[in-house]
Amino acid sequence: MTLLITLAGMGYALACSDMRISLAKKNGTFTPLDETFNKHIVFHSNGVTANISYTGVARWTVGGRTVNLYDIISEAAVQAAEKNLAFGPFTLAIVERIVAELEVPALQAFRSSLEFELHITGYHQQLPFPFIAVMSSYRRAAPWSVPAEIQQEAHFSGISWYFKLAETPEVIFGGSDQYLRMEEKNNMLDAVRRGADAFNMARLAASLIERVSQRTAIVGPKSVSILLPQQGMLDTNLWERTPTGLNAFLPRLVFPGGTKMGPSVFPIEMQLMANGHLPKQSLFAKSVVVSSYKRSVRRRIFRLQHGKSMPGIMGLLMLALFGNIPDEYEDFGLKSPKE
Repeated sequence: MTLLITLAGMGYALACSDMRISLAKKNGTFTPLDETFNKHIVFHSNGVTANISYTGVARWTVGGRTVNLYDIISEAAVQAAEKNLAFGPFTLAIVERIVAELEVPALQAFRSSLEFELHITGYHQQLPFPFIAVMSSYRRAAPWSVPAEIQQEAHFSGISWYFKLAETPEVIFGGSDQYLRMEEKNNMLDAVRRGADAFNMARLAASLIERVSQRTAIVGPKSVSILLPQQGMLDTNLWERTPTGLNAFLPRLVFPGGTKMGPSVFPIEMQLMANGHLPKQSLFAKSVVVSSYKRSVRRRIFRLQHGKSMPGIMGLLMLALFGNIPDEYEDFGLKSPKE
């Protein structure tokens, strides 16, 4: 079962998970299967931009038909975005779609074993704080460490729904979090409440996930984080080095109107990462710097404040596809001339 770590920080929302999808049985042994963005879906609908991550049963087969939870969530998100649903009806549409799949008569004998949990975190354009919502088939109490002024819960057919507007930082653990020690959970909560930025929290989450992978094979050592900042654009820390540069990965994106893209990968040349300064809430650019330079050089780069902000994954994608990027970001001289 995937380990989810979902954070509402000071000025950002962050969704972290390991990348293991299953333990496939072959020749009498179980082999781990890891993928890239198989557990995250970013959507925008009616003023809400958020990421959905999930843990638990990934797929099941009934009547010769294989059902993937990822596809159910994606299809429900697309249909909800087509109707421009607000957040409440949007999440209700996802719950109703999942319940409909689980109420097939052939599943009733073992439905209780099909456990899952969804975490949704992001922003509403009219609110200054991030939110976290949890939809769970097994959780029976709200997961918050501290109550909030604005929080709600509801219970459907075997699914509980919890919502919190995080005016103060919050961390939620889901899935295989029983393998985390209470001290480890408290350290993470303490770090985000002290004002740690998204990059450092993503690194802390990655170290916890790697530690848990040594305690159980159902959690993989590799992890991914998705950043939704209060100011700025979507960013991730998932990339791989190639002979010519980098391959950067994006999760599935559901746009207003229901158009979807990805999961996808696109190449980036290293020499483009040469100008500007690193914004406070950054994943991709900071992770490249940490991987590419020794500590003394990293410190100088991290302290730089001149020039425009280095774009993250979404900014680079905008530059590649449209030749344009917001004025506050470095365009590397590649911006299309104005007509």
